[in-house]
Amino acid sequence: MNNSWTQEQTLDSVNKQKKVLYVVLPILFIFITGLYYLFTSVYQAETQLLIQMGHLGENFTKEELSDFCLTYYNELWYESLTFACFWSL
Repeated sequence: MNNSWTQEQTLDSVNKQKKVLYVVLPILFIFITGLYYLFTSVYQAETQLLIQMGHLGENFTKEELSDFCLTYYNELWYESLTFACFWSL
């Protein structure tokens, strides 16, 4: 079986791979950016909930949020504070 490629076949293969990358990379970038903004909005909603419930002050720090989550996460499981707690660590 002959596995050696000609120069033309190699260039053709490289051009096909470039075309695929030009399509896949922007889609991947848009997907990751969308997830980031989705998680950010959920994080902000959950921290606002903690402020409204009185667990955090209006001007809380990451350290205060981390301390709260490490102390009370298992006790407040019904509130679904996953994004706020895990993004704070």
